[in-house]
Amino acid sequence: LGGREKALVQGPALYVKALLKELEETNTGNYDIAQEATHHGPYLDKPAFFAEIGSNEEHWPNPELGRTMAETLLKILTNPVREGKTIVALGGPHYLPNFTAKLEHTEYAVGHACPKHSISGLTKELLQQAIDRTIPRPEMVLLDWKGLGPNKDLIRKLTEACPVPVERLERFR
Repeated sequence: LGGREKALVQGPALYVKALLKELEETNTGNYDIAQEATHHGPYLDKPAFFAEIGSNEEHWPNPELGRTMAETLLKILTNPVREGKTIVALGGPHYLPNFTAKLEHTEYAVGHACPKHSISGLTKELLQQAIDRTIPRPEMVLLDWKGLGPNKDLIRKLTEACPVPVERLERFR
């Protein structure tokens, strides 16, 4: 999909949170609105995020969904996004439901995220990229500890010299 192996784009987390919030507020079709974990390209040198309509062929050609997404993107990209803080998320399911539930009504936005099914491929270099390429720079790495599965030892090792604080989602306030 045009990505570069082991290269993350600059992720403007506050814009993603603004998009999700706006889509939730205008959701008249009872559609699921979710943030996905970092997982594909294309790779760009400028800050970028990817907004998708649905996950099946029933949703993709729907003109009303396309119009809603286009109007919402225009709204958030042409208006200043309020200030906030960001985190890098590790663990849990691909659609980040645990992080969304915990952070939804806070000033925090999820930048890059590595779900449980991808943790075994995470390296110190990729974790550092996730931190360096989340905009604004994350305040912390937040762990879905229960959602790390058998990768807890790997995460302990990868985060022992982390340049930002590391906290468990269950303890986050």
